Amino acid sequence: MQKVCIGYLKLINGNQIIYSYTGLFTIGGVSMVFITKNKEAAFRKKNWLKYFVDLIIMHLLFVSILFDPILFHYLAVFILILDFYEISRLIYQLKKLMVGFISLILFFCFAIVYLILKL
Repeated sequence: MQKVCIGYLKLINGNQIIYSYTGLFTIGGVSMVFITKNKEAAFRKKNWLKYFVDLIIMHLLFVSILFDPILFHYLAVFILILDFYEISRLIYQLKKLMVGFISLILFFCFAIVYLILKL
């Protein structure tokens, strides 16, 4: 595989990235089994759903970086849009306006910096 540059990481082999995050997700999965062993079924289901969604997102991001960095930027913008929707939905559901307002300000600060530096 080709060498890639991801943010603060030096040029590294793409296989190292895949092995690293796959190993970390495997450790996380094994840990999840022990952590949720004595919990309610609904709690376990929610945690496993989050685990697999995160796993899919990470695979998509790393594969897009390795094969086409432009695709990575489009995926990142799509994730930013989904994050904005999720924060807005939680503000509406929880009715915590001050926390939501601060969250949106921080979100926009980081999103704008990303968009300016990467696109």
